[in-house]
Amino acid sequence: FFFEIVGPILLRQVLIKAREVKVGKILEDGSTSLTLNLWELFQNFLVNIGLKKAPDFHSTETVQPLIHRKIYAIKAKANFDEVIKYIDTHHFPIYPVVNKDRQYEGMIDLGELKNAMFDHFLSKFVIARDLIGARHFLTENDSFETAIEKFNQAQIDALPVVDSEEGKLLGIVERKRLILAMNSE
Repeated sequence: FFFEIVGPILLRQVLIKAREVKVGKILEDGSTSLTLNLWELFQNFLVNIGLKKAPDFHSTETVQPLIHRKIYAIKAKANFDEVIKYIDTHHFPIYPVVNKDRQYEGMIDLGELKNAMFDHFLSKFVIARDLIGARHFLTENDSFETAIEKFNQAQIDALPVVDSEEGKLLGIVERKRLILAMNSE
């Protein structure tokens, strides 16, 4: 209990005091962190101490339990330098772009990024929204079969998951995790 709750808080303070991490970097780095809400943390805590049963992937029909929620998304109005810094800092299989209301707009196309990178004049005027290529996504209510179809269409290893009502980015689902869950059925 102590190490799970107090440990990360103390580690953060030590890193700040040792000047390994700048406070400004923690507060704002041009990206938006999507983390577990308090209720999900409480549910995870109950599972970890054995008071609640862990979710069973084969008892569900949707991708919801497979969503990796601890991801970062780049803001749509981030300039080119912020996009490069974001990609250098966060090593995810995809780079989702969200607006100020955290609504999903699309994914950074690395081909478009490369074109802008080698055109120094153009890179001064490019923002993250201009670098969006594909707009593939899953919803939290998509079935495993629908998810596999969308993965086959997109031809990528991870897809963003979007709230079906508000269009907000919830996280990502990786193809390998989906296949493992399907095989465990």
